[in-house]
Amino acid sequence: TAVTNTIITGNITNVLKKFDITPVSLIHELPKIIEHYHAESAGESIAKNSGKIISASSYVSNAFAELFGPDENKLAVIPQGLYKTNPLPEKEIHLLFL
Repeated sequence: TAVTNTIITGNITNVLKKFDITPVSLIHELPKIIEHYHAESAGESIAKNSGKIISASSYVSNAFAELFGPDENKLAVIPQGLYKTNPLPEKEIHLLFL
C-alpha cells in the first residue's frame, strides 16, 4: 500500500498499481481547483487505480464522485482536525506561543 496526498499525485497511481502496490489517495480538492490545475487526468487515474479514496468531508467526497465516478466502495470520509475541547485555560495556551 502507498498513500498519495492530493489530486496532483493521481498520475502515479497507475505506476503503483502496475507494480502491485495499492494506492490509497487522500483528496482535498474541489472541482474548480482540479480544473484550475488541469488535474482531470489525475482524478480519473485515482478513480480507476486507487484502492481507497479518502476525503475529510462528505462534500469533497461527493464532488469527487460526481466528477470522476469511482466505485462507491472505494470512497471513505475521515474527518481531520481537532474535535476535542482543549483542557488548557486560554492564559496557558497564550503562554505556549510567546
